[in-house]
Amino acid sequence: MEISLSKRLAAIAEFVSKGDVIADVGTDHGYLPAWLIQNGICSAAIASDIRERPLHSAVQSADAAGVADRIDFRLCAGLEAYEKDDASCIVIAGMGAETIIGILSAAPWTKGKKLILQPQTKHNLLRFWLSDNGYGISDARLVYDTGRIYIVYHVSGNHKSDCGIVSRHLIERRDTLLVPFIDEEIKKLMNKLSGLEKSKSHNAEDINEIKAQIMELKSIKLEAQSWQQ
Repeated sequence: MEISLSKRLAAIAEFVSKGDVIADVGTDHGYLPAWLIQNGICSAAIASDIRERPLHSAVQSADAAGVADRIDFRLCAGLEAYEKDDASCIVIAGMGAETIIGILSAAPWTKGKKLILQPQTKHNLLRFWLSDNGYGISDARLVYDTGRIYIVYHVSGNHKSDCGIVSRHLIERRDTLLVPFIDEEIKKLMNKLSGLEKSKSHNAEDINEIKAQIMELKSIKLEAQSWQQ
């Protein structure tokens, strides 16, 4: 069976270098490691999941693709069953920012490793945590899949912090999805602002901070729109 990837997984795969041994944490159906091996990008991989059922699905996918003998399957939470030198590239995708932060916090040896991270929620929380804890964000990109925009972070080596309201990498690469991505961020902030303003115990400083963030996002959006004209 020839494995095909969703647009989200394909965007993650683009950050994997030929010759990498990847560890796919929370592998689910195991499509990513199977595809990478099938297409000659990786010669070996590790696929792990906290639950038996998705890990079993990953084994079935690898069997069908004819690559099961080159994937090491592990039942574990996060990186609990990993050693520092098991893989050259660690993928943690499809989880909330807090979960990803918890996995990395429990495995400090990941600092300085090549990581590909795709948070489902609170992407800025993850980005700020990475910068605050010595992880170098070297790139980021957006991808549209099944009605939603996802962000993928490439973490490797030592890079200057990336703590603006929008990842500087998205601006530097003039990501074509930046405008709709910013629109989503503005919508989230507007909803948060509305909730605060209705609250009897709202804090004026918090409200002013959100308003400032919205203004900054609108300014970046105008810049991004000019690239696409």
